[in-house]
Amino acid sequence: MPRTERGVLNHLIDTCRDGERGFRYAANHVENPAIKALFLDIAAQRGRFADDLTPHARRGLVATMRTRGRPPPPCTAGG
Repeated sequence: MPRTERGVLNHLIDTCRDGERGFRYAANHVENPAIKALFLDIAAQRGRFADDLTPHARRGLVATMRTRGRPPPPCTAGG
């Protein structure tokens, strides 16, 4: 994949989502409540990172489509 700004953003989003899943999995497989809480906090943080990056990746997609004469994709309530 070419290293475009959008490509880098999408890679970071995927990495954050993967980390979120990994920390949730780990939280479900430890017994220590303090470690479980830590893992769940880190998972939530990774989810927020991905959520924060997503609009920037979408804006890049919309800008690319506009320069190629295509309408931007419809917005949805879910993001």
